[in-house]
Amino acid sequence: MRMIPKNTKVRMQFYKGITLPDVIIALVLLAIVTLIATSNLPYKLLIALGAACISLPAFIPIGEEKIYMQAWNLIRYIFSRKTYVKGGKYGTAGLFPFAELSDNCIVNTDGTLTGVLRIRPIEFSLLSAQKQDFIIDGALTNIFNSLGASQEAAIVRLEKSLDLDGQLETEVRRIGNLIQAFEDGQLSEAEYKARLNIIEDRACAVDDMNGGITASGAVTYGAYYFVLYDRDKNSLLNSLTYIKSLFNSCGMEAAVLDKAGLYEFIKLSIAPPAPMPIEEPPWPEPMPPIEEPYIPEPIYAERVPTEADDRSEIIPDRVDFQLMRTRQDCGDTAKILTHFIITGYPLNVFNAWGGELFGIADTKVVMKLKPVEKSKAVKRIDNAIMELSARGGITTGGKASEVIDRTTHIETLAALLTRLQNDNETLLDLTLAVTAYDDIGKSFIKKSVRRKLRELGFCYSEVSGRQSESYLTSGLSVYGMDAALGIQASSAAACFPYVSNAVVDEGGLYFGRNDLPVFLDFFKRDGDFLNSNMIIIGKSGSGKSYAAKTLLAHLASCNTIVYCLDPESEYGKLAESLGGTVLDVASAKHGKINPFHVIASLDDENEDGSKNSFFSHLQFLEEFFRLVLQGINSDCLEMVNRYVLETYALKGITQDTDFTLLTPEDYPILDDLAGLIDKKLKTEKDEYTKSCLKILVNYIAKFKTGGRNSSLWNGASSLNARENFVCFDFQKLLANKNNAIANAQMLLVLKWLENEVIKNRDYNMRNGTNRKIAVVIDEAHLFIDEKYPVALDFMFSLAKRIRKYDGMQIVITQNVKDFAGSPETARKSMAIINVSQYSLIFSLSPSDMTDLCALYEKAGQINEVEQNHIVYHPRGCAFLISTPTRRTNIRVEATPYVESLFQ
Repeated sequence: MRMIPKNTKVRMQFYKGITLPDVIIALVLLAIVTLIATSNLPYKLLIALGAACISLPAFIPIGEEKIYMQAWNLIRYIFSRKTYVKGGKYGTAGLFPFAELSDNCIVNTDGTLTGVLRIRPIEFSLLSAQKQDFIIDGALTNIFNSLGASQEAAIVRLEKSLDLDGQLETEVRRIGNLIQAFEDGQLSEAEYKARLNIIEDRACAVDDMNGGITASGAVTYGAYYFVLYDRDKNSLLNSLTYIKSLFNSCGMEAAVLDKAGLYEFIKLSIAPPAPMPIEEPPWPEPMPPIEEPYIPEPIYAERVPTEADDRSEIIPDRVDFQLMRTRQDCGDTAKILTHFIITGYPLNVFNAWGGELFGIADTKVVMKLKPVEKSKAVKRIDNAIMELSARGGITTGGKASEVIDRTTHIETLAALLTRLQNDNETLLDLTLAVTAYDDIGKSFIKKSVRRKLRELGFCYSEVSGRQSESYLTSGLSVYGMDAALGIQASSAAACFPYVSNAVVDEGGLYFGRNDLPVFLDFFKRDGDFLNSNMIIIGKSGSGKSYAAKTLLAHLASCNTIVYCLDPESEYGKLAESLGGTVLDVASAKHGKINPFHVIASLDDENEDGSKNSFFSHLQFLEEFFRLVLQGINSDCLEMVNRYVLETYALKGITQDTDFTLLTPEDYPILDDLAGLIDKKLKTEKDEYTKSCLKILVNYIAKFKTGGRNSSLWNGASSLNARENFVCFDFQKLLANKNNAIANAQMLLVLKWLENEVIKNRDYNMRNGTNRKIAVVIDEAHLFIDEKYPVALDFMFSLAKRIRKYDGMQIVITQNVKDFAGSPETARKSMAIINVSQYSLIFSLSPSDMTDLCALYEKAGQINEVEQNHIVYHPRGCAFLISTPTRRTNIRVEATPYVESLFQ
């Protein structure tokens, strides 16, 4: 909790509620009544009595003002100019202070300069209290305390259209890439058509969000800025650089606006965005013929201001100041503006107390801050405390409610004075204005703002008769109405309005929604995004499989090769819909994987460029035989390893062999190993060795021709999945409950996948392409066996290296306890999470939260607020972690066509 002090400007009172202006007005009115009574007017006494009767109610307070002040404002309004027209003698240009754009600042007509930083908001509510305090005090508090005597600042929130033109251009480029892949033979016709339909379906959804032909209007969002006013250009630019560094040091993205950005900022500050008519379809038609290479042209161009741009292009055509509202006409659109000036604040506030206030849709919010010199601030507060104490002290004088109010007022001022004198705080005069934009004849936004202000505990005024002043107060100038409240820098900084859960990666894939559509680019790379790996966790029925299928369909449309380990036969329909294939690994129906076939591993390449494929594969075979020859003693296992080397030698294969020249038939098979062991048994004289050979004969018998497991591995490798979406169905294999066979087959499949990852990298290098690859392990907890950690070791190894091979690993699990497991399992599981850029956590039971927090202990942690979100997530909603500071809740959504592919 943070404190906002009550008013630091306390007027002297002669009696209860009677101030010096009241006395002066009363004397003036008394003089008028006396003049009337002593004049020669007929019925002068009656007229004087009437004037007195009218004068007395003028001192009755209504809200924050007395009736005579409201009457004065009404008189001023009646005799003031109410209409301003562009180009006229009293043109609308006079309502705006800016004159020109120079470098990174706005030059105003009064000689002042304005610089603006665009601040990217964060999901502030999900941060721990310590992290929140660090950002508030490390950024805004330090910024406010650093303001110079000639400087003023403002925090501004403007309504802005979500610009998805770039996303649409990316979709067009993806179509071009898809056509090129089809022409190069990477895709079959069925694969090409399915992926093309996904892109077109996704583009239609994006176009609708962008205010396309079929849309009712573009999606808008709150854009946040920090504005600085100064009179010296060098001082302004240096301060902007310093403020930017403070925001960035706290993990927030800040950028100083250039001319184009400033032009847009001015335009949005005058009028909210309006849906622009689209004269032609944004989607190119007809599609170009396949025979000719397709090089898409950008269909959208960003409007960049030129030197010829001036104020006339963006200032309103007409502004009409009415008694309680303002009408503003800009081009073909007209809006009714209702201004709310905040006159009172809650006494105690939480961090980000301005988040909800600034987040009201279809509004403009401007918080202006002017530093007060310390000596003047102390004097002002001293005078206020003395005046309040003179009214009866803290405990005496007046009604109980008045005593409580006066006591609270004195206590807050005393606390403020302590902060100013002892904690190096700065006093700021803060003016907060909210502008609601309604269409003509409607008042929905105005009512929404009123309701929200009451909910949040703010007092406000709609400034009757002073619309011109409130219009200027909510504008870009340093002008502010006499409604400023003195507040210390730390409490003003705690307003922290830079709050948003938006995730919109440029060129990303549409993946769902939070407050805005969510676009994720899983292959982006910068200082924060180091790989594309993802962990998906959630209890059964929470929506994780739906999310995974949606993600894989979108990735496939970008010509990503997908390999999925499917233990529950869930991905078969999606694979077939995308022209892929489903391979049942419980049989050799779709091909065998020969354990002796030398397959390179991801860490096969040495620092000097040499290869160690042969010895790496011998180590792999040792693990394979340890699995399939379950229960065999160490001496027998060592003999197998020795005979494996001899078996290779009989085929002429050594460490110096060029394996790229060998065909699958050139490698030995299990029959060859069994034959060698039989020969050794016949010639062996040593009894112990002979007994070991007999054991080997019995163990190997089930794998050679005629053995019960010979169909799986005894033969040349024939598995050749040419499709771009391959699903390995493990359901039958796992259902047999033969863990040794299941884990051995899994080991071979995973080894085969390693080779495919390497082949894809080699293909990209050879052809100058950028084809991605995704390896998906669904229901990973079913593959994890503490006795046979094959799958976990593979995930652990692949997660660390696949980013170098243009790929990503997606691990999906519902059983967090199995994923945590023993200390060794937990160690590798945490390592997988630590090297995974993305985590998508669906609803979990409270009993799973302890294990989840333990897994994420070294990966940014899961704080208490985030835990509550995860436990109470509805179906389809998930907690997304993409960086330590970018964490938010989203609802995963599939476009209609994508959903039809797997349901």
